[in-house]
Amino acid sequence: MEDFSKFIPYQMKLVMKGLEKQGKDYLAHYNISMGQAYILVSLLEQDGSTLTRVRQRANLESSSLTTMVDRLERDQLVERRPSIEDRRITLLYITDKGREIGTYIYEEGLKHNEAILAILGDYKDAWHEIIKRLGKFIEEGYKVADGNIARSKSK
Repeated sequence: MEDFSKFIPYQMKLVMKGLEKQGKDYLAHYNISMGQAYILVSLLEQDGSTLTRVRQRANLESSSLTTMVDRLERDQLVERRPSIEDRRITLLYITDKGREIGTYIYEEGLKHNEAILAILGDYKDAWHEIIKRLGKFIEEGYKVADGNIARSKSK
C-alpha cells in the first residue's frame, strides 16, 4: 500500500493549511478571519456589491457569508444599504475604517504572494502550469468505477 502522505491532494492540503496559518496569524492583529479579509478586499475592488457578487469574488460558502458580514458590520468595517434601483436588493459597502484595514491586508497579501513566488524561483512558470493543468482536471471531472479512475466530462 502506498504511503497516504505521498498523495498529491494530501500534500496540497498540508501546504494550504500552512499558508492559511500564516494568513490567520497576520489577521489576528485585526481580529478578523480569512473569509472576512476576502470580503474586505473584494469590496476594495468593487464597492457597493451584492452579497452574491461578494460571495463569488471572495470564493466563500453562502452559509458562512451572512455571519461574516454581520460581524464586519458590527465592527463598522462594512455597511448594508438597499439598492436605489431595486429595493429588494441589498448592497454591501466598505466603510473608511474597513477600507483602511482592507488596504493593509491587501498590501500584506501582495508581500506574502511575492515571498511565495520568490521561494519558487525558477519553478514559478512550472507552478502556474501545474495549477492550470489541475484546474482542467477538476473541470473535466472524474469518477471512480470498479477501482479505476475514469475521466468524465461533467458540466
